Amino acid sequence: MDFRGTDDRADKRRESGLKSSEDRRDNPEKASPAIVESYVKGVHFPAQKEDLVNQARDNGAPEDVLDVLDRFSDRDYKSPIDIAREVPKAER
Repeated sequence: MDFRGTDDRADKRRESGLKSSEDRRDNPEKASPAIVESYVKGVHFPAQKEDLVNQARDNGAPEDVLDVLDRFSDRDYKSPIDIAREVPKAER
């Protein structure tokens, strides 16, 4: 951090135009449940895995988020809580 209390890495990320999870590309373990949930915003529940992937694509999700969603189990997801619980399982 610099003397203003800002994170130099965050400044560089903003300057490069990267989204918050794009600097984590090729490392799906870094796609947190909160990041994954943010990219499926707008999906109607219950939702299938395919619905989640399509919504994330429509919302401009980076590849790391799409990779995590691709590894989700094929089942109904009833709420964002279900998604948050599935992310750690998909990272294994």
